[in-house]
Amino acid sequence: MIEFKCANCKARLVAPPEYVGKVAKCKNCGEKVEVPIPSTASRHPQEQSPALAPRKSNGISHSAAELRKMMPPEVFDILAVGEMPENIAKALFDWGMYTYGLGQHTTGCIDEIKYDGHIVVLDDGTRWEVDDGDTHISDLWSPGDRVVIVDDEMFRLDELEKVNVQED
Repeated sequence: MIEFKCANCKARLVAPPEYVGKVAKCKNCGEKVEVPIPSTASRHPQEQSPALAPRKSNGISHSAAELRKMMPPEVFDILAVGEMPENIAKALFDWGMYTYGLGQHTTGCIDEIKYDGHIVVLDDGTRWEVDDGDTHISDLWSPGDRVVIVDDEMFRLDELEKVNVQED
């Protein structure tokens, strides 16, 4: 979880990492605030990444072991991550988590499809307007289908179909 303060009333707020960069409403004063990029210091201590601890496993630092899980093997080998000192591997891990948090994507299930595929409503209540040229695809989708929206494209995960969308 990301911990931050409301710019208006200074109330302590908490949000999950997937809300980085999105606008939330302060529960104390109702002011709209943007969820900031997390810093290591702003995480709850019990939720800090285990990669922050300087442990060794299989002869490599813990951060390098975490990076091995996330990177393709050839990239791990080219960068010689297994031979990096802990502080460098940790910095690389933190940078990777930071850039991951920058991704602006929405995931969910379709709740409703309206107007012959022109509007797709997700289970979180967001409404997405489908480009006219793509409505023949979205009209065939069904409530309950899982989708992800990345850079104004909605992907139906079951069939890997996509349509161009804008949030309504």
